Amino acid sequence: MIRQVASVICAAAAMAGAIATSATAAPEPTPEPLTESLPPGVVGFEVEHESLLAPDICLPDTTPASLDTLFFSEPASIIGADYPRTLPLPSGEVLWTFQDAKMRLPNGGIRVLHNIGMVQHANCFTLLRSGTTSNPRSWLFADQTTPMVTWHWPLDAAMGTDGNVYVYVAEMREIPLPEPDPDDPDAPPPGDGYLDFTVPVATRVARVNPETWNVEWYGTAYDVSADLYGFSIESDAEWTYFFAQCHRQFGFDPYIFGVLAHDRSCSDRVTVARVPRGQLFEPYRYWNGLEWVLDKSQAVPIIDQSGRFASPTQFLFRNNHWTAVTKLDDWWGDEIVVEQARRPTGPFDEIARFRAQPKCDVDCNTYFASWADGQNDEVGDAPLTVSLSHNRWDGTATSFYRPTFFHIDAPPDIAASADRCVLGHCD
Repeated sequence: MIRQVASVICAAAAMAGAIATSATAAPEPTPEPLTESLPPGVVGFEVEHESLLAPDICLPDTTPASLDTLFFSEPASIIGADYPRTLPLPSGEVLWTFQDAKMRLPNGGIRVLHNIGMVQHANCFTLLRSGTTSNPRSWLFADQTTPMVTWHWPLDAAMGTDGNVYVYVAEMREIPLPEPDPDDPDAPPPGDGYLDFTVPVATRVARVNPETWNVEWYGTAYDVSADLYGFSIESDAEWTYFFAQCHRQFGFDPYIFGVLAHDRSCSDRVTVARVPRGQLFEPYRYWNGLEWVLDKSQAVPIIDQSGRFASPTQFLFRNNHWTAVTKLDDWWGDEIVVEQARRPTGPFDEIARFRAQPKCDVDCNTYFASWADGQNDEVGDAPLTVSLSHNRWDGTATSFYRPTFFHIDAPPDIAASADRCVLGHCD
């Protein structure tokens, strides 16, 4: 889950030298698809994927100061990771997922695992991945991964009505760039081949058994498209909502220094669909500004796009409020904005704005703010925990590549009012 800003800024070659070549075990035979019990358009196959559970790392508590130290001891040889997301479970445990974890190998090299999980039990954490000690692999879709060519970044996760955990992922592909024209002074410098031109191509799903943490099924989301409905997922009492953001960050439109960065045609758009709570493969209905409809082409942004370069927004439902947190403009911005609304479709009003403080003055950046849900903040006026991802611009594996955490006040607890039926929200 590295958001390798290095490749964005053209210093990714430094990272390339730091990352050992990722040898991949020979792919196992693909099982026959099992589609009998799936809705039309959803395909998948059963797997028997036993997750490798590493020894626990325990913190003194789950305050932001303690969570900041989660990777300090390099648990299970993980130097750091980014894009943390959490899913509180009925058992009281919390599933965490991360992108691009950098792992120290026994031979001294460093490997990128494109996704890992952690299971939190109180203040202790158990790493989830696959592979072996000498050949560690990503936790999910490892057999469908060619490292740094085709891989799977975790999006959000949700509980199904069957009691299983469903982790949504973006299937990503690196598109080879043509050789730069030596006669063009404005041609961007060549990259290292990872995160130079990176495109999400599909939304896929892994079903995980929360009793064993084994992966039992891989398939497609109801909306399998690269729109990435599942970038953030949250439920209220009646509905599960899939929020979309295109996650097209590398190799698109020029930004400062001529760097080819986010796709400006979509990077500031956040849209939403919904299904009955936990019925994750039912047909999505998309918010068109007036009502929920089956026609995805009618979906409209729910977060104000004014003055934004990118909106990687994450959503939380607490105390009958919807709270959205956004690290404005990804690593190009320097502020975190918090907004609230009575409905998941908005309108969202800004309630707080913070400076995103990098870990060093020149070489460091910040990006992707998200909710660290399940940290004693489930009800009442307990503060909400927010995470912020960090890296170096050159992407080298250092202690800077670890998230930090902070608290914000919870919204006041107010009773749901009859106005939820306005604009079709009570159907």
